[in-house]
Amino acid sequence: MSVLSGKKVLLGITGGIAAYKTPLLVRALVKKGAEVKVVMTPSALDFVTPLTLATLSQNPVVSSFTAEGNSDHPQWNNHVELALWADLFLIAPATSNTLSSMAQARCNNLLLACYLSAQCPIYIAPAMDLDMYAHPANKANMEKLARFGNFIFPAQEGFLASGLEGKGRMMEPDDIVVSLEENLQKPARSGAIVMALKRISDNLEFLSTHKIVKVLQGIGDITVRSNLIDYSFKISETLLSAQANFLAEVNESPQVFYTSSRGVTESNIIVSSNMAQQIDTYFKEETLNEKTEGLSSISIKLPTENVTIPGIYYFIFQRLSWEGINIFEVISTSNEFTILVDEDHVNLAFKAIKDLKDL
Repeated sequence: MSVLSGKKVLLGITGGIAAYKTPLLVRALVKKGAEVKVVMTPSALDFVTPLTLATLSQNPVVSSFTAEGNSDHPQWNNHVELALWADLFLIAPATSNTLSSMAQARCNNLLLACYLSAQCPIYIAPAMDLDMYAHPANKANMEKLARFGNFIFPAQEGFLASGLEGKGRMMEPDDIVVSLEENLQKPARSGAIVMALKRISDNLEFLSTHKIVKVLQGIGDITVRSNLIDYSFKISETLLSAQANFLAEVNESPQVFYTSSRGVTESNIIVSSNMAQQIDTYFKEETLNEKTEGLSSISIKLPTENVTIPGIYYFIFQRLSWEGINIFEVISTSNEFTILVDEDHVNLAFKAIKDLKDL
């Protein structure tokens, strides 16, 4: 059974020639057991018909803020409901114009409104001519969208609608589906789980903003550590023993940064880079899933009342997102909160968090 089985997939189609392939994409998703709904930009209607997509998806297709064909009694196509319905949002093809609008939070059609309201993972399959794809502005927009946490499928090489040949073709529908399956099968990082649990609130009361600001103004020490490495090991029967032996050595070095988290299928260890040789020794029998170097941590001491006020983490992550800072990992206890970022972003992240105290 495919990991897509039972998933609610919102497919966004924009106005590029590659839109002619989207019926095949809808069919491939449905064959994997996904429920598919389609939202189109007005210009996408020039390349593929809503009737075809509705027939294949077995769901109505929407392309405007009001229901089509009912001018006397228009009904609103609720972009918030549509965005929150989705388990994942796939935008394919994504034109240069749409990528730019997404990166700048412009909202002039239903698809963009859904994007800005979405709370699910977002996957983007760009499609444009080779010179457009290579243009620094488009590259910058795609990099910005990736920093926001969106997944960008690389464009493919081949013949283009312009008659030229090069990189810019939308990834083929079957390849998109395979890539989606591979991505969805990756185990969730434990830090991401912690972050999600902290942010979830069915009825987040933004009237508590005053309390949130008061807590943020009470932020205590902010500690920065650099030259860190994140190791991700596969869970095994011997992993805890290896960690215990390594921790005994870490305890003899009080200046060493060390933290760990354990998920269902993997365990993460974040440690100062000068302990890399010891990691290699103690964990030589373990399966290393991933190793990331060049990280820095920022640890924040929060007032004890933070656990009773929803929205604290929202404000912190929102400020970091505004600065275009990608959070690699999150470690959280009741009154201490640590983020891992790339060393190139640590100064900007430190300033963003420090600014919260001055709200």
